[in-house]
Amino acid sequence: MADIRIEVYWSPDSKSALTVKDTDTVDHVIEQVRVRTGDQFRKDDDDGHRIIYSLFRVDDQADEALDRDGILHRIGLTDGAKLYLDRPGQMHWWRGIQVRLTDGCVVPVPNDGLRINRGYLLHALPFRVTIVERFKLYIGRETPLRSVSRRQHCEIVRQGDQWRLYAFSPTSIDGYFLNNGESTPITSPTCLVLGREGWPIEIQLTRL
Repeated sequence: MADIRIEVYWSPDSKSALTVKDTDTVDHVIEQVRVRTGDQFRKDDDDGHRIIYSLFRVDDQADEALDRDGILHRIGLTDGAKLYLDRPGQMHWWRGIQVRLTDGCVVPVPNDGLRINRGYLLHALPFRVTIVERFKLYIGRETPLRSVSRRQHCEIVRQGDQWRLYAFSPTSIDGYFLNNGESTPITSPTCLVLGREGWPIEIQLTRL
């Protein structure tokens, strides 16, 4: 049995530094954070259900929820580990989103969201791409951009604790089509196709 020092982040500007035993459980660490913070976390969600928090081990693209019954040394936690506290099953507070529109063109999604249509793509894509695509549109040749609506095609917005995709024209996300204002949460890296056989966009996660 040995002492290990860990840091648990529970908001962008807040963390708790703890010294615990490597034989303690993840659940014990969560309760220690609750005590340290004066139990500042919400106990119930908007529907009145009790919130069960999880500890996450995080890298650039993935979030691993740690088993609450897991023993620290058995799950590989060592001195100096950094963990993150949040509710499971949502886009976590430490994650932002960026979109890859084409090779070498990655755009961060601002906090007030990103609205995408054909005009936006023609403005945001590199000049070497747009000059070709504009010419194809002008002469009537097939191009994936023709499937992208001139009006609002889709929107990526942050709502509370999660990012959501709203589709106003046919939009495929991981092979499933949304349309007419349908929405879905974005909880992991994914791919969109705007229109049927339309323009592909890759959604990437970033760490705040």
